[in-house]
Amino acid sequence: MTFVALGTFVYSLAAGSALAGTIGVALVALMTATVAGFRTGARTRAASNDSGIEIEGSNIWEQPLRRAQIDRYLQSYRATQEEQPRQVVPDPVELTERIAA
Repeated sequence: MTFVALGTFVYSLAAGSALAGTIGVALVALMTATVAGFRTGARTRAASNDSGIEIEGSNIWEQPLRRAQIDRYLQSYRATQEEQPRQVVPDPVELTERIAA
């Protein structure tokens, strides 16, 4: 709606229409509503965050991570000291020692 109002406002200014002022006021109101909507959406998204990671409130399209997603990632890709993944490729030093022996 804001872009339509902007286009109509520019056209009414170019055409010298008496409605330019009214369309300009509507354009400002729509832009204000857009900013308020984005800020409200950002606050709502930040409030729904349960990941424990502080998220910035400026990007309302960013999906907050859920604790289960973080835990699944840590289990899959970040092994703890007790759970070291098996070494698939042997250590080159061990291979050299085996060959020399």
